[in-house]
Amino acid sequence: MLREGEEGRRKVLARTSVALGIWGDLGGRLGTLAQKADSVPWPVALPLEDLEPREVPEGPEELSVLAADGSQIYPDRHEVSFCYLINIGRVALHYGTGERPTLEGRPYLFFREEEVHPGGSPASQEVVSLLRSVMEREALADMAGSLPPERTALALVDGPLRILGLEEFPAWSTRLDSAMDELRELKVPVAGYTSYPGGREVTGLLRLALCPKDPPDCPSCDGRPCEEMDGVPDRALFARVLGEGERSPLFSSGKVSFFYLNTGWEVARVEVPPWVAGDPALLKLVHACVLDQARKGRGYPVALSEAHELAAVKGRERERFYRMVEEAMVRGGMRAERSMKEVSKRRLGT
Repeated sequence: MLREGEEGRRKVLARTSVALGIWGDLGGRLGTLAQKADSVPWPVALPLEDLEPREVPEGPEELSVLAADGSQIYPDRHEVSFCYLINIGRVALHYGTGERPTLEGRPYLFFREEEVHPGGSPASQEVVSLLRSVMEREALADMAGSLPPERTALALVDGPLRILGLEEFPAWSTRLDSAMDELRELKVPVAGYTSYPGGREVTGLLRLALCPKDPPDCPSCDGRPCEEMDGVPDRALFARVLGEGERSPLFSSGKVSFFYLNTGWEVARVEVPPWVAGDPALLKLVHACVLDQARKGRGYPVALSEAHELAAVKGRERERFYRMVEEAMVRGGMRAERSMKEVSKRRLGT
């Protein structure tokens, strides 16, 4: 197994060298490749800027960095009540202003019928996670609204910025749109930060560049030269392209705009909404401030680290939560019952 893993790493390294060569010759072919991008079955990102790396811009003297991260206790049908808890870590770090930071966790309990059965079905872990993601963005908008009007600020979430799967929950989608609209109106750029990203949309563009067919026709292609890009993540390419502190050009893939950033510890992916992508000044602010946050956190944005710690719900806290729910039910004259499976687990101490 170790030998196979080492062989796989060597293959990716060799293919990354191929990717680097294609990247260097890509500029004059972008128009043709853009016309072919919709004809292939793999994701392709198209650059919105020229391909040269962007050096670190100068950051503001005064800045507020907002971050929100969430954790949850998922509903469990074996417990005393089918309910769930979402805990949102809220952080505001102020630089150059003399203000004290905001560091707080806000728990929210969901137990009403419409909350535990959204859309008429029991809330699954995936559904609870969707709501948590919406609430993280609402927390950012709430904190941004409390800042002085002239304050320069940046808002951060962990992972991708876009939330997939809200189509079945229009009320939550409306809440998300309201939060993002408020951030835009306040001119507080928001970014999603992904550590050790696995995306392959940019190497998907390089894969398209290797395609000999026009239009692409995979079933009739002999040799499949595009397979030279198999297994090569974008981060591997940009680890070779970007110097420390530099960012890649901005890319578009579907409804997402993003760039890669060499923090000095790793190559991270930073996603931004269209209104940030279209504003050079805001884009420079995101670049400078995200890099500074990663340096302060020794590889990961310090504001997001703090938000994660405030949000985290540990195993003992889950047990304490259900004990409190049980006590509240007893005080209210309700019968608290657990499944025999849960009773057995408690007897065994698992």
